[in-house]
Amino acid sequence: MRVSGRTLTVFENRSYLKRVRNLYIGFAKEGEMRLVDTGRPVDEVEAEVERLVKELIGVE
Repeated sequence: MRVSGRTLTVFENRSYLKRVRNLYIGFAKEGEMRLVDTGRPVDEVEAEVERLVKELIGVE
């Protein structure tokens, strides 16, 4: 719900958020970050995040 008369914050600006998203996708393509598809069921996302963290810290 919008508050009457209030201007958008930077985090509500769609073009800004698209630029930020594209930066993070670029980081992932360079191997600096990992992308996780959060459009899946929570248990699948959780399992992937756990796998990625274990891979990062060298735990089986």
